[in-house]
Amino acid sequence: MIRERSDWCISRQRTWGVPIPMFFCEDCGKPYCTDESIAKVADIFRAEGSNAWWAKSAEELMPAGAKCACGCTSFRKEKDILDVWFDSGSTWNAVQGPSPAPVSRRPLSGGRRPVPRLVPVLHADQHRLQRRCPYKQIITHGWTVDGQGKVMHKSLGNAISPQDTIKDYGADILRLWVSSADYTQDMRLSKPILKQLSDTYLKVRNTCRYILGNLDGFDPDDQVAFADMIELDQWAVSRCNDLVAECRRCYDNYEFHGVYRAIYNFCVVEMSNFYLDVIKDRLYCEGADSLAAAAPRARSISCWTPWCACWPPSWPSPARRSGPPCPTPRTTTPSVLFNDIPEVNPAYSFSEERQAYWEKILALKADVNKALEEVRAAKVVKKSTDARLTLYFNDEAWARF
Repeated sequence: MIRERSDWCISRQRTWGVPIPMFFCEDCGKPYCTDESIAKVADIFRAEGSNAWWAKSAEELMPAGAKCACGCTSFRKEKDILDVWFDSGSTWNAVQGPSPAPVSRRPLSGGRRPVPRLVPVLHADQHRLQRRCPYKQIITHGWTVDGQGKVMHKSLGNAISPQDTIKDYGADILRLWVSSADYTQDMRLSKPILKQLSDTYLKVRNTCRYILGNLDGFDPDDQVAFADMIELDQWAVSRCNDLVAECRRCYDNYEFHGVYRAIYNFCVVEMSNFYLDVIKDRLYCEGADSLAAAAPRARSISCWTPWCACWPPSWPSPARRSGPPCPTPRTTTPSVLFNDIPEVNPAYSFSEERQAYWEKILALKADVNKALEEVRAAKVVKKSTDARLTLYFNDEAWARF
């Protein structure tokens, strides 16, 4: 992947692979490759892309008047393609522009200097450097390995076909795996991993759907100001603000797996397991007039959907169209992909003291949930609402609250 390409870049859509621009005489079978034939093919590739090799006949690709040493004027095209490792390791040189001389004879100073491209994505054994670095930045990724850490090879029979993954789980799960994997290391891929990612996908999507289901009738132009919210809602908005800051940091550093982790923790741990669980009674019992207080829920949707729209694209856009999940006045964008990336708002930040307080609340709730799960497993109660809970604090614990 190269973010910026010049007109010289001949590596456009490659449906059938990048060809070797060689011709062979139909009579004697000898190869035909001259400066003129290479220049003609390069001109065609520059205008139409490398797929033109397969779409055009040999006569259309060869320079006018081409003739073999034996006198034959009929040629056939080479059917082999460039080795993918050579191709991926040399593409950077092609995108820098044509040079009047081979790269090895390019002067160290003087003349037009090629502009380094922005960000290529290469494996560690694909780096190709010349007398100056051709990249402003570089992203190096590891191997794709199976569940046991073995490199996937056809000969080993441990490769997982993308087509099979899409058939079993859908394309979104494959995209989610790419986004969730730490590409700086070898990336594990197996059916149990895909199954786990499928469960994660459903949790995030269902959290989004649940919040949207409680925003019907909400008007983003008429909502409670942050200073007037109860502290629980302020905490939710502050966590949205922290999510924006973390996602921005991760994307700026190409830590895509960090975005995945931040969104998952926000949706499942902070929203679903805590905030939405706490406010259920408020959602179900209060009247429509309380919708003005729905700003925390609306803000949470507007904060995380733009960040994850690049990995599961099938649901953020419907989410954007299904309701008004925006904390600011309505926009007319047809898709979340057209929305601006959220900005960090310093006014929504909690102090370190208040943040520490709510972290203690979360830790206390985790202990309570554990105790309730134990009595449910022992069949003392069927559900948590059947239990009566008594908390005991020692002096040290009481002082923290």
